[in-house]
Amino acid sequence: MAGGGNNRQRFSTTTSIAEYLKQLLRDKHNVSTCAPNTFLHCERLLNEEIERVRMEMIGLKAESPNSSFLASLPEPEGDKVQIIEKVFIPVNRFPNYNFVGRLLGPRGMTMRQLELNIGCKVKIRGKGSLRDRKREEQLRGKQNWEHLQEELHVVIEVEDTPTRAQIKLEKAKDEINKLLIPVSEEDDELKRKQLEDLRLLNGVEAAQNMDPTNNYNNVYATVIPSPVDTGLMQYTTTGSLVSAFQPSLTQLQSGIIASRTPTTLVRPMRIHGVVTGDYLKQYRGHPYRRS
Repeated sequence: MAGGGNNRQRFSTTTSIAEYLKQLLRDKHNVSTCAPNTFLHCERLLNEEIERVRMEMIGLKAESPNSSFLASLPEPEGDKVQIIEKVFIPVNRFPNYNFVGRLLGPRGMTMRQLELNIGCKVKIRGKGSLRDRKREEQLRGKQNWEHLQEELHVVIEVEDTPTRAQIKLEKAKDEINKLLIPVSEEDDELKRKQLEDLRLLNGVEAAQNMDPTNNYNNVYATVIPSPVDTGLMQYTTTGSLVSAFQPSLTQLQSGIIASRTPTTLVRPMRIHGVVTGDYLKQYRGHPYRRS
């Protein structure tokens, strides 16, 4: 296959991804209004692709095989092993700090990006890991819910050859421990980026609920990131995990999506399920404070 077997095409410009999303929303509207409850698989596939494109618009990528960390790993030697380790969250020392919201990020994006960058699985477990406190009390002590007896913690799971697995584990522990250091609001760059990403997601969701006969150009000119700045979340020199893009609303509102000329559709790509965090409902006022 051409391109070294890589059949995943990337959106070349922000204009093309916005136009593609506009076409998807229009198709969804046509299918659901012209023949409601008839083309169920078509509607499902459209919804999946719309969700994937939403993630692409805010910079979350399904794969990052060429990230500097993954590229630096040694060649695999030996059979694969699974390593599981816990990192406890300092809720006793900082009882009013919402560590869960900080770890998850908007729609679970912070945690998901960490998993993609390092090649691991991360879960939040223990007391307080469920938003529904009543349900948590009902489940405590039952089979498969033993972790609710423990203090709030993060579970890291790594599966790889022994040397690579240990390197991934140490990297994941290091990055999670950085996220578990409380930061004042005025100095919290990660929080600002998470709220920025959340506003973008909410803007796209609001646009999806609008009638597709409306002016999409105006809708997307206020929510898509600058074409020169889109990218993965990256680690800064200070160790903070931040989103690499900076939306340039002035540039976008000045007419970067001024043309209604249809662009060439890109090849569909599939993104794995994104972790959803109920704690994001608390992102009102101070996002890291629990009520």
